[in-house]
Amino acid sequence: MLYQLQTLCFLRLVQLVQKVQLFCVFFPENLERKFLEAFAPRNQQKCNMSNAFERLLFWQASYHEELNVKQKYCQTKSTQSQATRARIIDEWFSICEQQQEPCIRLHWRGKRANVHWDYLSYHHELDEIFSGQKGDALRSHILDMFSRAAQELRDTKMTCMAARDTADFERLPERIAVNIAAELYDLVVRHVKRYT
Repeated sequence: MLYQLQTLCFLRLVQLVQKVQLFCVFFPENLERKFLEAFAPRNQQKCNMSNAFERLLFWQASYHEELNVKQKYCQTKSTQSQATRARIIDEWFSICEQQQEPCIRLHWRGKRANVHWDYLSYHHELDEIFSGQKGDALRSHILDMFSRAAQELRDTKMTCMAARDTADFERLPERIAVNIAAELYDLVVRHVKRYT
């Protein structure tokens, strides 16, 4: 019975992987091996999913809708090759551009992370809402968000720079990096909705 349950779980996951363009969970180096040991049918222990897991780093939007989850940022880490990171970022940018959403990137460097946003994923017709007084208001909100986090944590290593059309948070502690990325996404979405 357990073997049948494992086989069904494995087949369901394979179906999901086939539907996915990007896969949203960071996989520790040995997770694939553990996954195959736990779920692969006993006679197929040698099946190789490394290509799928290396290439697929985020859940596809349709699967997110099944779970009622919205992916707000992509994640890369310094242990990945530069080519892998570039592919993840390019694919994420394409998704954001198609859906006209903020392109937020979270890059892990050990226990700290950098968060980056720029407005290039939006159509050029929206340039005006990211410049002038409207842009100043967004930058002010971004800097306020950073100030609150920095004061709460009393962390002097983290930094923030908000320019005309970008925002960069650097050396964020592990415990708040994901929250900053998600909050930045929400902030930009609210800003765009307010002025469009």
